Amino acid sequence: MFTQRRVFKFATLLIALLLTLQAAAFAQDKAKKKKKEPRTGTPVLWKDPGDISARDLYLGPGGVFSRSRNDPADYVKSKFIQGVESGRVKFAYSGKNSALFKDITVEDARWVGSLLSQLTDQQLTDAFRAANFTPEEIETLVGAARQRINQLVSLPGGGAVAGTN
Repeated sequence: MFTQRRVFKFATLLIALLLTLQAAAFAQDKAKKKKKEPRTGTPVLWKDPGDISARDLYLGPGGVFSRSRNDPADYVKSKFIQGVESGRVKFAYSGKNSALFKDITVEDARWVGSLLSQLTDQQLTDAFRAANFTPEEIETLVGAARQRINQLVSLPGGGAVAGTN
């Protein structure tokens, strides 16, 4: 029972992270673009890239499948769930640490979706407003977030939603 509860909490965290990851990246890019201050200090000509063998030197970050950042219209067009395979949800996420999202069961995803569906549109609006999006972008992002939450809740598969009796 204790292990199952830990798995539910972990799955909840992962799916919530997935839902907000793209919006947070949008907000960071937007904040960076607004600040245009003169640079001070010593310029850096070269920075050690770390593990060069893990980098895609031909296509760049994200490779051929990379999406633009800080573009709510692009976020809306992006796919969230590819499908269900062997009782596991296949998320359309290929970013950093994508392996974290490979072993989430349908029941766990539906359970997290049922929790997220309790968020009101006003709460979602407040979250995107706090990230400095314009009212038009907020409307677009709230609709997309609500659609993704509904996708989680309505996932096909047997069994009751995890965590309910």
